Amino acid sequence: MQQTTGQDGLSRSVWSKELANGDRAVGLLNRSDRRATITTSAQAVGLDEAPCYVARDLWNGTNWQTAGLISASVPSHGLAVFRISGGSPNNNRPFAVVSLSKNGETIAPGEEISQTLRFANYSPTAIDRAYVTFNSPNGWESEPVYDLNLKTIPLFSQTSRPTLLRR
Repeated sequence: MQQTTGQDGLSRSVWSKELANGDRAVGLLNRSDRRATITTSAQAVGLDEAPCYVARDLWNGTNWQTAGLISASVPSHGLAVFRISGGSPNNNRPFAVVSLSKNGETIAPGEEISQTLRFANYSPTAIDRAYVTFNSPNGWESEPVYDLNLKTIPLFSQTSRPTLLRR
């Protein structure tokens, strides 16, 4: 594989290699001490423009449909690896990313932190509904500031909802 981009110096980078059949192996590498969202595109890693791609997550074997963006929330010192090919959206899950505004924050007992939940749709079709559930550890509370049931999320769009976490 060869590095195609370094998103912020050396801590986040995108790696790509053309496979024998023309597909691309894509690695999203996070060398930082915190979880990071790393994003690239099918064109940036060398694929021709197409209306839809299939992104196969090589760690868990799931297939996702994307309109061209490739993104993952990568743990500290972690790697997300995908096989990207041209394809159709049939029978593949929409490619979407859910993230929180702050990662790795430490909350002392009795304190609270406000988080913003972001849901980004990278699929070539609209997503009709998304449901979000927070599972808090014992002794913690989470309270949505707004309804967390997200209605239709159009192609290439992002929506956010604030929530409050209390320890």
